Amino acid sequence: MNDRVREWLRRNPEWANARPDELGGGRSHRAWRLTTPHRCAVLKLDAVPRDWPGNSRGREAAVQGRAEEAGLAAPVHWHSTEGILTGWLDGPVLGAAELRDERVLREVGTALRELHAMPPAGRDFDLEVWAAHYRDVLTASGRLDRATRGACDLLDSVSLPGPYVLSHNDLVPANIVAGGGIRFLDWEYAADNSWLFDLATLHVEAALDADATAALFDAYSGNASVPAAFADAVAVYRQLVRLWEACALPAVS
Repeated sequence: MNDRVREWLRRNPEWANARPDELGGGRSHRAWRLTTPHRCAVLKLDAVPRDWPGNSRGREAAVQGRAEEAGLAAPVHWHSTEGILTGWLDGPVLGAAELRDERVLREVGTALRELHAMPPAGRDFDLEVWAAHYRDVLTASGRLDRATRGACDLLDSVSLPGPYVLSHNDLVPANIVAGGGIRFLDWEYAADNSWLFDLATLHVEAALDADATAALFDAYSGNASVPAAFADAVAVYRQLVRLWEACALPAVS
């Protein structure tokens, strides 16, 4: 058993006898499924405390707790600067192919409309702030090149249209659970953003064609027309992915 999990279980008696099974993790955390005879949960432990320009675990927990009340997320059982413990959601995690099914796509569009109707988080997903963050990280590691500099410049220059609504901001298919209603995982980036951004993420990550994109908009708003500004939202998402991936490359010596 991982030493950090062993220590965390020791300090949290209600989970002391849980079986931890590692799920992997992101760049800055590792995750485990904790199983007891009566319940399951997901424990994420961070290498360093999460903060600007993303959410601290406290801000993440606050947003996810409200989403859970709306039936769109798992409950939060514990959080600190060390990490977060959330409920385990039963049901299949969607893939890109499932999202291209019109029935599933319409369910996701409806759930997304419910999310965007929630009260705002009070904190913007600020593209200029993210551009500055990525520019600093890539400069420090010697990886700021023509392509990544151009991506940062685009984030600085584009202003996506409102309304700005509570957005998930990481709606890759692996963060969408079906079965018993659509629910969303991993709220680390949740903040107020243009209503188009989550839709653009789904469009890119599920490789939606024009008909599927129109069906998504129709389920979301009752109008299948795709606004011209959607192309800007797609471009912004693609450049954010480019910068995120560039930050994962080995440092240049």
